[in-house]
Amino acid sequence: MVFKKGHKTWNKGKRGLRGKDSPLWKGDKATYSAIHKWVQRNKNKADCCVKCGKIGRLELANISGEYKREIDDYEYLCCKCHRDKDKWFDKIKSKVFRGPDGKFRKI
Repeated sequence: MVFKKGHKTWNKGKRGLRGKDSPLWKGDKATYSAIHKWVQRNKNKADCCVKCGKIGRLELANISGEYKREIDDYEYLCCKCHRDKDKWFDKIKSKVFRGPDGKFRKI
């Protein structure tokens, strides 16, 4: 379909149904990535890590461990602080080992 000059679009001036007004709204049943995207759109991004104050790449970290749709339940942390908070290394330690060349390998 080609847009014709002078033809008015069907949705000109109409705002889409967003948020709770949308028929696709899932609320607390939204997926992990959907909630993260929602928080990124609605929470002001911090200038530095909340824990160590490092400036650079920041990630959204969940505070309570229950992935709820609450903006105050998320904070911006640097990569290192986010990994430490989630105990990331403890989770993968049981799944990998260090080989004779010093590189990590899967078990």
